[in-house]
Amino acid sequence: MEDYFDFDRLKLSDGLQTMMMSEFLDTIAKPGLLNKPLPNNDIELIRAPLYEYLEQACYVKQWSPGMTYLGFNIPPDNAQCQSTSSTASATSWAQCIGDFNYTNPNRINEFSLGKRVLVPYDAEFHQQRAIYFPGHEKNRLLTNFYSYLFFGTKAQDQIAKRFMRDRLRYHDEIFCVGSNLVEVSCCRCRPMSKNTTRNAQCPSHNAHQNMLRFTFGEVTSNKNTLGCLRNKLWS
Repeated sequence: MEDYFDFDRLKLSDGLQTMMMSEFLDTIAKPGLLNKPLPNNDIELIRAPLYEYLEQACYVKQWSPGMTYLGFNIPPDNAQCQSTSSTASATSWAQCIGDFNYTNPNRINEFSLGKRVLVPYDAEFHQQRAIYFPGHEKNRLLTNFYSYLFFGTKAQDQIAKRFMRDRLRYHDEIFCVGSNLVEVSCCRCRPMSKNTTRNAQCPSHNAHQNMLRFTFGEVTSNKNTLGCLRNKLWS
């Protein structure tokens, strides 16, 4: 993945925590902490043998992005949430994970598109040492993260999207032209004078409109629709 994405940017300021695959195999697989022993204790496995081993040794589900989506609802460390059990009034933090009973049902219905099933990141997920997403056949997640990952609250959703917006960059500039628009649109505009138009004063205004027209060309002819989409994307 480091061949494609700038992981240094993802890891900045206590961001994404990563390790090399050889380190993972040496510290997790080799000591026998996964579901299957590491073949020949070979920490230099690559390509097909590595993928086959990870699929057998890690926690794997049939992800089916067109039929399911993965939901996160992770409470703060000190949270106490109501239990669905009649015998308890509160549960531990770990048991709160994946509880969508108090999430706005309208948000769930909208994200489900009338056909997809919510797969919650729950206590079973959380207790696994390694979760593996195979990249073949029906399990291949060739989809945008924001169309497959659902967050229980709007605050969690915005945090995740802003993290990706501000940090995820391809090494190849051809693939990452969109990030230039993000950088421009995140700039602060100077106060406008009476004789200065918004377009001339603030480059982000043009960037918003150009990107929206490119992405949502069929709906951006209406100025009210354009403004609504812009507010949703960049609020």
